Amino acid sequence: MNTPLDVEEQLKNIKLKALTKEESNLLWSKIEQKIILERPAAHAHVFPIMNMLKLKFAVPAFLALVLIVSSFSTVALANNAKPGDLLFPVDLALEKFQIVFASNAKKSELKVKFSEERVVEAESVLNKVSTASLADVSASGNA
Repeated sequence: MNTPLDVEEQLKNIKLKALTKEESNLLWSKIEQKIILERPAAHAHVFPIMNMLKLKFAVPAFLALVLIVSSFSTVALANNAKPGDLLFPVDLALEKFQIVFASNAKKSELKVKFSEERVVEAESVLNKVSTASLADVSASGNA
C-alpha cells in the first residue's frame, strides 16, 4: 500500500509531456462544456422576481383590457337600446356626449338624427304597449 510520502515521491518523478494543439483545444472544449453544464443558472433566483413583476403588471393590464372591451361592448349595445331598456340611459348619455363634442354645423344634424330616433323608439314602445294590451284584453275576454 502506498503511503502519502510514496505518492508524493511518485508525483515528483512524473514527467509531463506537452499537449499538441488538437489535444489542447479538445481538452479546453470539454472543460468549457463541463463548466456550462454544471454552472448554476445565474438567473435562476431572479425568475421568481421576474414572474412576480410580470404578474404585477399582467393583472392590471388584463383588467384594463377587460374594462376597455366591456366599455366598447356596452356602448355598442346601448346604441340599439329602446326606452325601458337597461342601457337606454347610456344611449342618451352617448348622444349628449356626441352633441357636446360635435362642431356647430354637425350639432344640428345630430339633434335632428337623435330626434328621429326618439320618434321611432316612441312608436316602437307604443306598438308594444298596444299589442300587449290587446293580448291582455283578448286573454281576459276568453277566460
